[in-house]
Amino acid sequence: MTVQVDLNLVLCLKNAPSCSKIALTFSDPFGLCPEKMRDKDGNCPGGLTVKEWNKVEESYAHLSRDVRRRTAARLMKGQIHGGSLSSDEYSETDKLNGTDITINRDFGLFGRSIFNDPVELPKSLIHEDQHVTDLAKRPKYLTPGEAYEAAIDFYETRAKAAEKREYVP
Repeated sequence: MTVQVDLNLVLCLKNAPSCSKIALTFSDPFGLCPEKMRDKDGNCPGGLTVKEWNKVEESYAHLSRDVRRRTAARLMKGQIHGGSLSSDEYSETDKLNGTDITINRDFGLFGRSIFNDPVELPKSLIHEDQHVTDLAKRPKYLTPGEAYEAAIDFYETRAKAAEKREYVP
């Protein structure tokens, strides 16, 4: 969420009978998960903790503009979740609707959260963004899961290429 703060600076020139007003606007691109959007347990949309929400927003700096916009929209809609996936998966796109992204909270042998990895989180968001984008273009007679399974190499090749193309170091 973007928090907007307006600062009005007043410049008064020496010997000038009037003053000029100049308005500057600054935005905070790393705003907190809005209180009004939290559930009764204090979780953000998608069941994310405030810390996880903030980690996704912090990753925007490493996403291309288009991926950043789509990721921000998904975040606000509750389409980014945290969950336990297999220990070797960073993230996944749901195969039922093809719109939601789950980030692994329990990756690897020691169960570390991908939300805490400043390189893998943005790459995972880019990777899954490509899947969501591609699955939206699938033949409508196939479910997202069927389309993905039928052309898994196609989808994975495109997602891996997107990681390289869309990641901003």
